[in-house]
Amino acid sequence: MQHLGFLVLDMQERLLSQIPHHDLLLDRIAGMLEIASCLDIPTGVCEQVPEKLGLTHPTIRNACAETAVFFEKKGFSALSASGMDTWLSGHQIQHLLIAGIETPICVYQSVLDAVHKQLDCTVLSDCVGEARSMDRDPVLQQFIAMEVPVLPAETIIFSLLGSAQHPKFSEVNQIVKRHRHPLAGSFES
Repeated sequence: MQHLGFLVLDMQERLLSQIPHHDLLLDRIAGMLEIASCLDIPTGVCEQVPEKLGLTHPTIRNACAETAVFFEKKGFSALSASGMDTWLSGHQIQHLLIAGIETPICVYQSVLDAVHKQLDCTVLSDCVGEARSMDRDPVLQQFIAMEVPVLPAETIIFSLLGSAQHPKFSEVNQIVKRHRHPLAGSFES
């Protein structure tokens, strides 16, 4: 698979307070951060105007590997953040796994910019959230129409592993089990 990067958008407490089921979203993304670290996937975490909206939620900060890079952004797209182009080129990232909030705003704008920059991306359907559940489906359907895959994190995780023979399978599988919520198929209210 192409050089991957994991990009987490705007998981700040002030913004999260508006997102239904944000506790589940926090846990799912924390699990993905652990897996990204385990699989040596470069990770970028964006913060929307942190001097006004605060820093990334402690659950996310604590799950980040020491190698995670934090970006401050003022625009809605993560790709507009200062230093983002350097991070992408420095890691030779060709494919972004995208998680965070909000689906119809910053996630959408980030995907549009990634496509415009000829980067492939996959939106992790169980790792994005929005304040208004009615906004979710139209945006995810638009991604699909743009040929941007929208898939659950576990689908991507086990595709990356390929089989139980992968040297990191056991470790990754334990992380997945810790962050699996059987009744939380969707973050809609």
